[in-house]
Amino acid sequence: MIEIETIIDIPGLRIGHAMYLLDIGGGISASNFDAMASSIRRCIDKFKYLCRIDVEIVAEPGRYFAAGQELLVMHR
Repeated sequence: MIEIETIIDIPGLRIGHAMYLLDIGGGISASNFDAMASSIRRCIDKFKYLCRIDVEIVAEPGRYFAAGQELLVMHR
């Protein structure tokens, strides 16, 4: 996982561009969802505290929803 300080040093923020959306990507599997969600929550809290900006954060949970279905289809 990327250190949150790396995200905070985005050049656009340094020159005054407003950030309104942060896409944290995907790849979260069902097998480690709770651990990942906890880690992501801590990073989001730290990001919002350090940046002091109100930003919408989105994730792409495709693997979380599709992985089990993919296995089900393969077993038929």
